[in-house]
Amino acid sequence: MEERFRTAGIIAEFNPFHRGHRYLIEQTRSLGRADYVIVVMSGDFVQRGEPALVDKYFRTRMALAGGADLVIELPAVYASASAEEFATAGVSILDTLGLVDLLSFGTEFMETDELLPIARILAEEPENYRLKLREGIRAGKSFPASREDALLAYLKDLEEYDLERIREMFGGPNHILGLEYLKALIRRSSSIEPMAVIRKGAGYHETHWAQACPSASGIRRFLKESSGSTAEKPKGMAEPGKALSEDLQASTESEKALTEDLQALTEPGKALAEDLQALTGLDEDLAKELADRWRTGDRVDWADLMGFLDYQILYSDLQGFLGLDEELAARIKNCHRPGMSFEGLIEILHSRQRTDTSLKRALLHLVLQMGEGKPDLKNKASLFPYIRVLGFRKRAGRLLSAIRESCPVPILQRYADRNLLVDPEARRCYEMDIKCESLYEQTAARSAGRRPIHPGSRQQIII
Repeated sequence: MEERFRTAGIIAEFNPFHRGHRYLIEQTRSLGRADYVIVVMSGDFVQRGEPALVDKYFRTRMALAGGADLVIELPAVYASASAEEFATAGVSILDTLGLVDLLSFGTEFMETDELLPIARILAEEPENYRLKLREGIRAGKSFPASREDALLAYLKDLEEYDLERIREMFGGPNHILGLEYLKALIRRSSSIEPMAVIRKGAGYHETHWAQACPSASGIRRFLKESSGSTAEKPKGMAEPGKALSEDLQASTESEKALTEDLQALTEPGKALAEDLQALTGLDEDLAKELADRWRTGDRVDWADLMGFLDYQILYSDLQGFLGLDEELAARIKNCHRPGMSFEGLIEILHSRQRTDTSLKRALLHLVLQMGEGKPDLKNKASLFPYIRVLGFRKRAGRLLSAIRESCPVPILQRYADRNLLVDPEARRCYEMDIKCESLYEQTAARSAGRRPIHPGSRQQIII
């Protein structure tokens, strides 16, 4: 009999992948004694309600190059949902594989043993906690603020808890996600063991990029502020060539002008790639491609989606979409004006009752036409209806063979494998991912001046 190996899971966005992610994978493999590390990764749209910095296939390459053995897609309907649903779906996928021993996640400063008792309270919702939570929501507070107040009030008389430390904990997004992972494990009675890894470098929301280990938010801010790029995307690959042509026609020193203009076009890209390599820890080729995609517009941001959003708001009744209740739908109709920026719309819609992130998710669901129908994961024994593999390392052959034996649901590795989905909910979930992938790819391709790639032509990433 073949010796049993140990497998760890990580649920992530890698938007983009950086040194902190590599550190998490390394610590997971080392401290968790894991032979293989599986990543469940968001697709082309992410949990904060926006398009990913680059598409999921490139981010899969970054993850595999950074130490992951297998990357599985977290479907868009969950990847763009609340932290609770995001975590529940990720844990469900890992449970469904049937061989994951460990779930590893990053935290700002708290260990697993500190988080578990708090997660148990949030999962079981004692009566006094529930009453305080309802009071906060009725008073007009957002759910996150109401939950924090309710938990602190519940723990106030329990001497074993340091309320200041718990209050500080709620300021760390990694802690919040960690609690959601633990809640999901508890509610599912999962056999997967949790392991917190205290992060190094900048915090999750710290956007100052001049750090030894900047956060993904910091790297995204650096790209927007970089002298080699601007937040405004180029209109297409033809523009630099057109500008160069006009410069050459106006020049009387053709050879000298050509050399100078080509240097002006290539040097910023080279400098940006070198900066990105230093900031992210990516290898030279991946850093260069990330820089090239940024400079050529081969990506998607909210500015690209505003035309779709304008259309939906003008011609849809805004009913039946995730995160859009009657009150919010009415406010959107009243506040929206065609041509306004996404940031301007969020500023007008801002309220005490909803976080800006939840507003962004609701608007994203409207653009993606993402309705209420999705696989039900509320049953603690529920399996995720399919597993979609985005990529793997060649060394993971033994892992994939074991998954095929242990996993009771279809494993999708090619476009044609969609025919294995007979459950209507599973098929709708998969088809939503294909629509999201197609929208992202066609939008990015149009910006970059290239032909889009059909989902049926995509291959798994194998390194």
